[in-house]
This record gives sequence, C-alpha cells and structure tokens, in this order.
Amino acid sequence: MNGGNELGLLRRANLRLDRFLMHFARAAVLGTDKEVEAVLEVQRTLESVGALLQQDIQHSNDEEVQSELAIYRANLIKLRRALAELQDAAISCRARLFARQKHLQAAQAWCAVSRATR
Repeated sequence: MNGGNELGLLRRANLRLDRFLMHFARAAVLGTDKEVEAVLEVQRTLESVGALLQQDIQHSNDEEVQSELAIYRANLIKLRRALAELQDAAISCRARLFARQKHLQAAQAWCAVSRATR
C-alpha cells in the first residue's frame, strides 16, 4: 500500500469514528437498524485500520500519517469510553424491560385468577 492510500484510509477511519461518536455517544440505546449499521461500520473501520497496523504503518516517517494515527489513537480511547457507556445503557434498558415483563406476567396471572373465581 502506498502512503497516499494509507493516509486516505486513516482519514476516512477517523471521520467515521468521529461521526459515530457524535451521533451515538451518550445517546439512549434503542437497538435500531441505524445503530446496528453504525456499529458494523465501526467494526469494518477498525478491521481496515488493523490491517494497516499489521503492515507496520505506525513506523511510517510520513508526518501526516503519524498525525492521523495520533487522532486515531485518541478516537479509540473515546470509542472505548462511549462503548462502555452504551453497554451500561443497554444493560439498564434490559433490566427495565425485564421488570416490565415481570409486572405484565403478574398482571396476566392476576387476571386469569380473577376470571377463574367469578
């Protein structure tokens, strides 16, 4: 891979990560198709940069490549934090749904008993 392609890939990766972080960090987790596609895009981005790292791009003497790598590292730290927050939000949402399900099951059982005693 030549330096221009590497630089372009890193820039696109940073733009994608920035876009993900702007739209989904600190957002409520709803499990929408848009959220799933965004996470899949992040996964593809990480895999493509991972392939570059396998080629030792981090040892490049190109200042622009080094600058984009520094931005990428910072984005990874932000992404790790954002994913932890999204995970916490998803766990909380799941707990609320579980509690709601239990309440509905109890109400359903009460209705069944109520009808049977008439």
